[in-house]
Amino acid sequence: MKRFPWWLWLGLLAAVGAILGAGYDHYKKVEAEKERTKQRLAALYQDVSDRTEVSCASLLGAKTAVILTMGQSNANNAGETPYQPKGEVFALNTLNNKCYYAKDPMLGLVNFKGSVWTRFGEKLVEAGVFERVLFISTPIGFGSVKGWFTNWQRDLSQLVKRLMPLNLTITHVIWHQGENDARSSMTQQEYAQGLEQMVRVVRELGIQAPIFISVTSICNNAGSDEVRQAQRQAVHTAMGIFAGPDTDSLNQPAHRYDGCHFSQEGLLGYANLLQESFKKQIQSKRE
Repeated sequence: MKRFPWWLWLGLLAAVGAILGAGYDHYKKVEAEKERTKQRLAALYQDVSDRTEVSCASLLGAKTAVILTMGQSNANNAGETPYQPKGEVFALNTLNNKCYYAKDPMLGLVNFKGSVWTRFGEKLVEAGVFERVLFISTPIGFGSVKGWFTNWQRDLSQLVKRLMPLNLTITHVIWHQGENDARSSMTQQEYAQGLEQMVRVVRELGIQAPIFISVTSICNNAGSDEVRQAQRQAVHTAMGIFAGPDTDSLNQPAHRYDGCHFSQEGLLGYANLLQESFKKQIQSKRE
């Protein structure tokens, strides 16, 4: 019986060890990602016990705005005062894929206070811009525009897949992020690259809706001209990218109850700025 040389056995054992090691490393990465996902979900507001459910199918129609929001704490439930809008303002709970009349705290977002979305939706309906508004929200939390690309695009991809059975088509996208990157002294070029990646991912997922880029960098700091400039220069109307509200203009003590997050007055100011951004985009379509 032919015997294999010892060095061949050694090489074979090393190869098997490398394969097993790679497999274990992959397993650890998968488990770590599962734990991160679990922690993210646990941080989202998901209590529907006081919510009124409606059929998502009943909200379909040409006069319905389906607005996807992506942002940090000021686009979440970190506002000073909760609010329940009057009229046809709704929210999709991304955790169970059901629709509800909107009220703060908004479902699927981080924190447990108030949001700009309840106030903004009411303004759009009251002004007759749309008959009804449905918000679909994805929180970014303390992340960077770079972190969003690596950590959140998969969540957005899964969200888009969950929307398919509901026949919901996103009509508008609002991006409100920049505070964390301003504090980290991110350069204009770095932030611009992050925005380009975000837009590319959104478009690759089949979302052709206009994207509104907010100018936002203030959160217990002086803000960042680098981040603001990148946000302003990202506007490209021919590509469906429009100027969102300049929330850095809401920089008085009365606008932010803790130097970062919006007070009642700040939330109303933010909602007014959003409404103006939407009106300008709609007007540009008519011209």
